[in-house]
Amino acid sequence: MGFLDRALSAVVGTKTAAALSRMGAETVWDLLYLLPRRYQEWGELTGVAELVEGQVQSVVMRVLDVQKRQTRSRMWILQVRFSDGSMNASATFFAKNPYMLISHQEKLVPGRLVWVSGKVERFRGKWQFAHPNYEVISEDPQEVSASVTDVSARGGHPPLRVYPASKALPSWRTQRAVDTVLDTLSDADLPESLPPQLAAGLPSRLQAFRDAHAPARAEDGWVARRRFQVEEAFYLQCALAQVRLRSRLRPSPALFDTVFASQLRSQLPFELTDSQREALGTISDALASDVPASLLLMGDVGSGKTVVALLAAAQTLGSGYSAALLAPTEVLAQQHFATISRLMPDLPAELLTASTPRQQRREIEDGIRQSRPWLLVGTHALLGEQVGNLGLVIVDEQHRFGVDQREKLRESALLNPHLLVMSATPIPRTVAMTAFGDLDTVVISARPSGRGTTESFLVPQSNPVWFQRVWQRCLEEVRSGGRVFVVCPKIEAADEGATVDDTVRLIASQPGWSDTDVGVLHGRMSASDKTAAMSAFVDGVTPLLVSTTVIEVGVDVPQATVMVIMDADRFGLAQLHQLRGRVGRGERPAVCLAVTAVGPDSAAWQRLDAFVSTDDGFELAQLDLEYRKEGNVLGTQQSGSRSALRFLRVVDDEDILIATRGPAIAAVEAGLPVQMEAELRRWLAGLEREYLERG
Repeated sequence: MGFLDRALSAVVGTKTAAALSRMGAETVWDLLYLLPRRYQEWGELTGVAELVEGQVQSVVMRVLDVQKRQTRSRMWILQVRFSDGSMNASATFFAKNPYMLISHQEKLVPGRLVWVSGKVERFRGKWQFAHPNYEVISEDPQEVSASVTDVSARGGHPPLRVYPASKALPSWRTQRAVDTVLDTLSDADLPESLPPQLAAGLPSRLQAFRDAHAPARAEDGWVARRRFQVEEAFYLQCALAQVRLRSRLRPSPALFDTVFASQLRSQLPFELTDSQREALGTISDALASDVPASLLLMGDVGSGKTVVALLAAAQTLGSGYSAALLAPTEVLAQQHFATISRLMPDLPAELLTASTPRQQRREIEDGIRQSRPWLLVGTHALLGEQVGNLGLVIVDEQHRFGVDQREKLRESALLNPHLLVMSATPIPRTVAMTAFGDLDTVVISARPSGRGTTESFLVPQSNPVWFQRVWQRCLEEVRSGGRVFVVCPKIEAADEGATVDDTVRLIASQPGWSDTDVGVLHGRMSASDKTAAMSAFVDGVTPLLVSTTVIEVGVDVPQATVMVIMDADRFGLAQLHQLRGRVGRGERPAVCLAVTAVGPDSAAWQRLDAFVSTDDGFELAQLDLEYRKEGNVLGTQQSGSRSALRFLRVVDDEDILIATRGPAIAAVEAGLPVQMEAELRRWLAGLEREYLERG
């Protein structure tokens, strides 16, 4: 085991190592890549005036004076006054024994420059730290009245490094640990980790670490990060290239018979768009080969991806193999099954979910054992089935289902089936390049003709006239034969915001609604109740359905013409676009009303304004990526507030991703050298390696 893989407890001590472990650093390698959050030049230091009450803050100040006293309860207090040159603050240390305060007195000598870190509060109108961490920066006493920045400038200090910190691990403890490691390193400990064409023009690894952790100027630290971004992009692309290469080690069945698919296509009640035909042709050609196809079928809401996928399934069945269509929810699985029954009644299909009756499940399992060619539609219940003649796996809503789960289904088959992933949420190019780098992208760029348009409006809940008009508009639509969705972020008992229960009561209290039944649909209902609720909605028994986001994707009710989204500010742009896509699927025009209580000056309002201003899903997907981080692009978390990437932002670093992809693929196909394999394992330590390392 090399030095980079050594446990930190053997290098920096067990106490510091335990604190660093909570920051995600277990080895020397982890610590080296735990770079400062920012660099503070001495002229830009946080001052007392910028402190925020109740938060852990760090500020550089000079000690003014120190006083020790005993309270009536016989507790000893050491009070230290500091100044940043313009304002004062104090720190208080408590002890039962005066001798326990001696070490503080010896360090906090008047005139010394100290970096103080801790939770800050206002006490009697003044800033106070209670038992803070601190570090003496300069022991050379200066005139007390001199400003901190003036004194520091005369001393020529390099910028302060501010690391991720906690109460147990202030920034300077991380700095000390890093310095301990850096002082022992040489170029021999850090062999080159990049191919020559990528390493050219970049500093060596050792120099990059020195510039990042101990820069002479702040800009040196930021320049050094370019190397780490290239490293991360290269090894990310290597990981994806390995997944792709491993999937091709086992041949797939060649699905070349398109006669049955052509028959079903001729029976459709509509013509495919040029874009659908082009996408189907690409998929059909890929399935006809024994090279395992790994395809991402992407298109905007309502572009007709499902029909294309079903025709690909028909090509599979026509070639004598089965196909599986995997959906993230039972509602969506049932919707897919209903679509098949309506559009392609001659396509042999079975629905298999957790709520499938036992007898029906036995019959389906018997068919699986007999290798009968059919399309199995279901949820995660399909993961446990051994489908011996499985030729194609179709995964719907990849960003919600997760790469790990869809790979389980692919691996459960005796053959190596082709893979077709559908995403109803358009994906920006940079995300597709990272999260789906092992898939070939097929895009449906146009929507079918004959569908109604959907207008979108932003409704401020603070305007009672506008808010009441929402329910009047819904009533008008119901009375004209339409269907209305009302989506709420919560089911019940919310401290604030709209819930399904409250919204049902609100609608019932509106004029004209007393003789109209309102339906309810949410995730806590049983599968049979969900099915009954959707059937009643489609049949018009309950023409208005109050629901959670369980209807977000896949639900296809052509009669639905109004979508009301309560507390719309609580949803992301991609989710809002998906919800809007549930209406306007028939010939009648539709409307989407985004209701919000936020004000026009808020960032949330600006995001909603962008939503109602365009129905271009690709444009909204790019905006959504900019508002939110990209998530764990190699794992099951495809979006969200936390990114597993250390240095890259897929929004900003497309040039690096493009530059590293070719060299990474070439390196993997040629066989990664031992050094690069070791480096790849380190980079992937936090990125769900159990998925990536499958053979």
